[in-house]
Amino acid sequence: MRKTSYFEQKKASSTSALEITTLRAKISLPNDQKEQLLKENTSKNKIAIMNVDQSKAIYKLRQNYDERIATAAAVAEMEKVRREPI
Repeated sequence: MRKTSYFEQKKASSTSALEITTLRAKISLPNDQKEQLLKENTSKNKIAIMNVDQSKAIYKLRQNYDERIATAAAVAEMEKVRREPI
């Protein structure tokens, strides 16, 4: 089970299930509609859209990092095999 941070617990306790559902629906909108929601100047819309965009960016960074580690490990293994005497 994943340990939840204080911020996540606070957010979950202060947001109702209906609000979460509506925010998720708003998040899945196309970019032009997201911009319109941001113009409405409601803090919940801004926070929800920013959180999703940030989580997508973090996921992409983690994916790139994992790929680089895997590549480095493969190169190291190839170097090791190449240097072994026959």
